[in-house]
Amino acid sequence: MVGLEAIIGLKVTDSYLGFTMKGLVFKPFTNADAVTQTPVDETLFIQLPVRKRENFGDWLNVVWDQDVAV
Repeated sequence: MVGLEAIIGLKVTDSYLGFTMKGLVFKPFTNADAVTQTPVDETLFIQLPVRKRENFGDWLNVVWDQDVAV
């Protein structure tokens, strides 16, 4: 538990799902937590298994071929 509540925007189209971080609300569990707020370095919205493709983009964690990109 990290004491943060994420406000996430979701855009659904026929071609893709889009996630947007709208904000973070700090919600400490105890008085000690109120002083130890730390920055968020990374957020995981969804984790799906993806079939191997011809190309892999290491920096952005994307895979693609001539037919599809994820």
